[in-house]
Amino acid sequence: MTWFFGIAIILYTFTSAWARTDILGFPLFLPILASGIIAVVITYIRLSKQANTRFSRILVPLVIILLFIWIRCLMDNTDESISKASFITVTGIVMYVIGRTYGIRVFWPLAIVAVLQSVSVVIIALFFSDWNSGMDIRNGGFIDRDNYALGQAVIVIGLVSGIYLIKSVIWKAVFVSVCTLGLLFTGSPEAFVFLIIIGLYTIYKGDITKPLRNGLVIVVVLFAVWVLSGPGLKQYDRLGEVTTFVSSGDIVESESWDDDVKEDKYSWGDGRLPVYKQSVNEASMFGHGYAIYNAQDYHKKVHNVPLVIVDQIGLIPALAWLGVTLYCLVRSKHKYLWIGIIVLGLFNHTTWTVFAPYWWLAVGLMAYEGRDYVLRTDKETI
Repeated sequence: MTWFFGIAIILYTFTSAWARTDILGFPLFLPILASGIIAVVITYIRLSKQANTRFSRILVPLVIILLFIWIRCLMDNTDESISKASFITVTGIVMYVIGRTYGIRVFWPLAIVAVLQSVSVVIIALFFSDWNSGMDIRNGGFIDRDNYALGQAVIVIGLVSGIYLIKSVIWKAVFVSVCTLGLLFTGSPEAFVFLIIIGLYTIYKGDITKPLRNGLVIVVVLFAVWVLSGPGLKQYDRLGEVTTFVSSGDIVESESWDDDVKEDKYSWGDGRLPVYKQSVNEASMFGHGYAIYNAQDYHKKVHNVPLVIVDQIGLIPALAWLGVTLYCLVRSKHKYLWIGIIVLGLFNHTTWTVFAPYWWLAVGLMAYEGRDYVLRTDKETI
C-alpha cells in the first residue's frame, strides 16, 4: 500500500486545488479525484492496524496553523474561503497520518518522478527551447514547462528523500548526479542556492563517497560545456538581477506589486525584496486572506514561506510553521529532506502552496512508528 499512497499523493498534488489544469497535460481540476483519494486513504488507515494514534507534541503547532486558517477564512465568510479551509484541513490531517504510518518509503514514487523530471529538463533545454524567448528559458520540465519553481521543487524533494531510500552506493551516486544535472538545467537561482547549501552540509558531514564524487565531476563538466556554449549563459542571466539592489538600486517592476511598492528604489530579482517589505509593513493578526495554489490569488505574491504565512493568516501561525520546521530539522533522522524543504521556502512559497501536501507528509515522518525521531549520531553516507 505504500506505493499506492506515494503515487496517489503525486496525482493528488498535481490534480487537486493546487494544480493548474494544464499540469501534466491533464484537463482536470478534479475535486472528485482529490476527494476519492482522500476517502480511500482515510478508510484504509481507519481500518488498518498500522495506523498509530498516539499523541505527538508536534500536533500542537499544526493545530495552531489550521486554527488560524479557519479564523481567516471565516472572517472572509465566502463559500470559496470555507472550501479552502476544509480542503487544507483534510489534506493536512491525511498527509500527516500517512507520513506517520508509512515513513520515508512513501516518497519512493516521488524519487522516481524526480529522475524523470531531471531527464525531461535536460532534454527540453537541449532540443525544445527557443533561446530568443525569455519565457522559454525558464525550464520546469514535463511537470510544468514554464514554471521552474514547481519543476525544481519536484527534483529537490525527490532528491533529498531518495538519498535515504536508495541503499546501493553506486546507484545513489547516479541518482544524485542525474538530479543535480536536472536542477542546474532548470535555470533557477533557487536551485543554485539549494545545491550550494546541500553541498556544504554534505562536505561538513563527510558523506561524499568516491562514486558520488566522480558523478558530480561529470555533472560539472557537462554543465560547464552547456554554459560556455552560449545557451547556459542566457539561462542564467537572471542571476545578475539578484544583486541589482546592491549594485545599482534600479527597480525591476513586477505586476504583483501594489502601486506604493513600485515606488521602492530597491529591487531584488523580479521584485521580491519590496514585496517582502510590504508583507512585513502590512502584517496583521489574522492576515489578509488564505490562498491554496498561488500566493497571488488575493493580494500579492510573497516568495518566502514564513512571510507568505504572515501575509495570509498572521504572525502566530507563521511562527508555528517555522517552529515545526526548525524542530524537524534539528530532531529528524532525515536532515537532507528538511534542508531541502527549508531552502525551497527561502525564496519561494512552494512548500506552503503548490507543494504543501509534502510538508505535512514530512512532518508526519517525525512521529513514524509512534515516536519522535531523535538526532542521529551515525554517518548519513551518500
